[in-house]
Amino acid sequence: MKSKSTHFNVARRIGKLGAEAVKPSTVMLLLLGAVIVSLTGRAMASDHHSTLDSTYLRLACSLTTKMYDGDSLSTEQAIMSEYCTGYVSGIADETTLRCPNDVTYSQIVRIVAKYLNDHPERLHERKFVLVEDAMRQVCK
Repeated sequence: MKSKSTHFNVARRIGKLGAEAVKPSTVMLLLLGAVIVSLTGRAMASDHHSTLDSTYLRLACSLTTKMYDGDSLSTEQAIMSEYCTGYVSGIADETTLRCPNDVTYSQIVRIVAKYLNDHPERLHERKFVLVEDAMRQVCK
């Protein structure tokens, strides 16, 4: 039977080999991954006033329509506007609804913005449901 000091020395040697075998870039990637997982978990666990809710989408799409109309946006507003454009165009691309060929993403964004503003009682519902319901006005 080995003594405790022998077990400690073996563990210390393995630890040294492991530290030498791991590249600094690998450690950085692992740390970055841990940070991303942590932030994602926080975003998913946050309350309904996060960027994940329909109220935020309504505001973002309202800003997008202002931009389409020629208004200047701040950097933060432009980021929100891009969120709306990306979200709505993503739903439009993936939905089973078929829009006429002449309907543009900007028209769909305007339809979604109007729908969200006209139906504030539904803002507790999931965004993709509301976007598809808005799109049903022009897409079948």
